[in-house]
Amino acid sequence: MSAVLENHRPIADYLAAVRTALADLPADEVDELTGGLEADLAESLAENGSPVEVFGPPEAYAAELRSAGAGGPRSWVWASSC
Repeated sequence: MSAVLENHRPIADYLAAVRTALADLPADEVDELTGGLEADLAESLAENGSPVEVFGPPEAYAAELRSAGAGGPRSWVWASSC
């Protein structure tokens, strides 16, 4: 675990939730899709508040990563009650 994650629980929790939402993909693909996410989350926390405020729910963010990558959508769709 990096120093950023050790010092900021919201970042670690958000990253873990995104990785969990992508768990059906091969590990190397998850690593590729989430490679820069920790730095992005740390920057957002420093500048804007919580990761959810900036990136939205982790499941929705994971779906965006999936559609931008080679994973394609899952057979179910996550829907927000907002």
